[in-house]
Amino acid sequence: MKESASKVRDPTIHRPTPLLGTLWMTPVMRSYCLTFCDVSSADATAEAAARSAIAFTRDYIEYVRSAMGKAAEDWLDFDVAYQQTDWSKYKDMPAFDNNNRGNAYRIFLEMEQSQFKNQKPAQ
Repeated sequence: MKESASKVRDPTIHRPTPLLGTLWMTPVMRSYCLTFCDVSSADATAEAAARSAIAFTRDYIEYVRSAMGKAAEDWLDFDVAYQQTDWSKYKDMPAFDNNNRGNAYRIFLEMEQSQFKNQKPAQ
């Protein structure tokens, strides 16, 4: 018997996630929820692997946002911020070398721009 998507609950889905993100992550987390509505208990290994991959992706995005957000807040140059960030947890992932710097730069620009929006005019 299939469970409806509205009945599937996972605390990681309902946690607010700032990001590259609400634009990108919300559909990922929605598909996460819907995918597991159709998974039978016989597919527990596949379910665990998929949950792990989605959680890893979410954690990666949150990590990049946190690191680049701190750099933007501290007014660091992107190259300095990128070099100072510990990428060891992610460096062995497929396509890391091809994509990580671009991901980090886009997030850095977003976070930097938010600094200007949050600035209060001088009195």
